[in-house]
Amino acid sequence: DVPRELAVTGFDDVYTAHYARVPLTTLHIPTLQIGRIAVRQLLNRISDPTSPQQRVVVETPLIIRQSCGCPPQAD
Repeated sequence: DVPRELAVTGFDDVYTAHYARVPLTTLHIPTLQIGRIAVRQLLNRISDPTSPQQRVVVETPLIIRQSCGCPPQAD
């Protein structure tokens, strides 16, 4: 029985996670932002193949819903 006996979390915050029988706690992955960064990095690399590799950190917020046993929160 979720969340009384088992806490569940997801990854990628799909649309239906909010509307499940027990709303799913999940990480929100900003795919549009990641895609834009990837294209920018690719274009930079094409224009200057000798440029150094770059590491980009993108925030992935935790969306807390009821499947982890937490009380309901407003989204």
